[in-house]
Amino acid sequence: MSDSFELVRTKSGDELAAVVETLTTAGVPHRVAGTRAGFDITEVGRGDYPADMLVMVPWTEVKAARAALEASFAETELPGDHFLRSSTDEELLEILAAPLEWDPFVVVHARRLAAERGIQPAATEAKAAEVMEVLSLGKPAARWQVILGWVSVLLGGLVGILIGASLAFSKERHPAGEHYTYDARTRQLGEWMMWCGVGMLVVWRFLVMTK
Repeated sequence: MSDSFELVRTKSGDELAAVVETLTTAGVPHRVAGTRAGFDITEVGRGDYPADMLVMVPWTEVKAARAALEASFAETELPGDHFLRSSTDEELLEILAAPLEWDPFVVVHARRLAAERGIQPAATEAKAAEVMEVLSLGKPAARWQVILGWVSVLLGGLVGILIGASLAFSKERHPAGEHYTYDARTRQLGEWMMWCGVGMLVVWRFLVMTK
């Protein structure tokens, strides 16, 4: 689990520069990384960059960073053709209930529209609690993960052990706390996979030593 949060992902050098300036002015520690090997930040500012550029902040600074960016967008006019203008109250609540999943520009204007429509903060809090409850239940593993895990177990165990441990113990972090990535059934399956992998690893090593 990373100690940094991906605040912004963009291909635009201008957007990156604006975000970095806002965070620097607000005194929020941050770093810039690229998704392409050989990323060179000195190339930024020469137009759009072909690789995604990421602005990362420590988890302890997420709220401050988001607040700084939202404040910078507060006076920006919402374009007439922006999707928020046709959003329902329920759609606005979904955005406000999980703000870290959305661009700060979207969040600040969703909050303004919600206030204009008279949507009460209590409704947002209830929706946020509902979203967090769903997240805390975890998700099922993808079929390919399970197949790869069991095949790896049969072929020697080590990779299967790692996949099993990942399914059983992986967690995701949110400002409200941590929760397991996968649901209870997947976590149990991951533990079985892990221990079966340990058993197969012992068997394979025994067979190699007795040859």
